[in-house]
Amino acid sequence: MAGSFHRINLHIVFSTKNRYPFLQDKEIRIKLFSYIYGLSKSQGLIPIRVGGWLDHVHILIRLNKKDLPEAVKYIKRESSRWLHKTSLFLSKFKWQKGYAVFSVSESMIPVVCDYIEKQEEHHRKMSFREEYLLFLKKNNIEYDQEYVFDGEDGNLDD
Repeated sequence: MAGSFHRINLHIVFSTKNRYPFLQDKEIRIKLFSYIYGLSKSQGLIPIRVGGWLDHVHILIRLNKKDLPEAVKYIKRESSRWLHKTSLFLSKFKWQKGYAVFSVSESMIPVVCDYIEKQEEHHRKMSFREEYLLFLKKNNIEYDQEYVFDGEDGNLDD
């Protein structure tokens, strides 16, 4: 084969520090998701859908030839800086360390887009913690419960 081709769709999920519900303001949440969409594009990723809820974000992207860990680090850093500038209430905002990434087949993109768009409805029935652990289980990812989330004490100063 003369050429090299790929089409890799990824679902990225990360939460706020200690899953604190920083993103309660719907207007800020919508602006944040739009900002993250732009940050993803600036990193050479191809964003398909960005959404989330009060304490976490879902990003569905198509991977371009870009270093994913550096791109996610950049997105988290710059979106955090943006939130600090946007609202005095968000001056203590932090994303939790780490993130999860799951591959998404082309045929499942509409399903994942719909899932991301319906986060408010979905989280009436299930917490982010439950959702995240379910993602890990469904994707056969082994984990140590002690290291899945940052501290559970709600301390924002860690």
